[in-house]
Amino acid sequence: MEDVLFKNVSAMGEKESKALIKVSSKKSVITFGVFFPLLFVIFGVVFILLKDIDFAIIMFVAGAVFAILFPLLFLLSAKQANKQIIGGRRLLNTFEFKEDILVISTEDLGAGITSGTSNLLYKDILKCVLTNEYIFLFINARQSFILDVNGMVQGDTEGLIEFLKTKLQKFEDKRKLAK
Repeated sequence: MEDVLFKNVSAMGEKESKALIKVSSKKSVITFGVFFPLLFVIFGVVFILLKDIDFAIIMFVAGAVFAILFPLLFLLSAKQANKQIIGGRRLLNTFEFKEDILVISTEDLGAGITSGTSNLLYKDILKCVLTNEYIFLFINARQSFILDVNGMVQGDTEGLIEFLKTKLQKFEDKRKLAK
């Protein structure tokens, strides 16, 4: 039986889900919220050069609508998907970091029951993203275990971060440094 090197207890609810959406979908929102509207503007300029003002106006309006509506629709659909997964429940995850394996236990606080325990090899973690508040351990592009950096009950956050850097192939530090 391996010794537990680090232990973290973190809640999982709407606040944490919103943080995950923000971290995991930023590229998509930028791509669709900036790239496509810019494309419409370019087409608008081309139509102006071709002296077709009607189509130019249509392109500019379409670009503006796309720039405003896409991010809103994306965030609303992500929030709706979130509600379906979490369903208003408040979960408590316990993460035990051992030398070769991560053990995750989940408890449904509302029902007062442990809903499952999973063992995860570090090689199966796609990437780790670190922010000021959370450590996200992605198991695929959209799903992540979320650790509150203040949830350490064994070991400290900086020690865990250094440990994860040695175990994971992809590690992104997105903390904002205090000025």
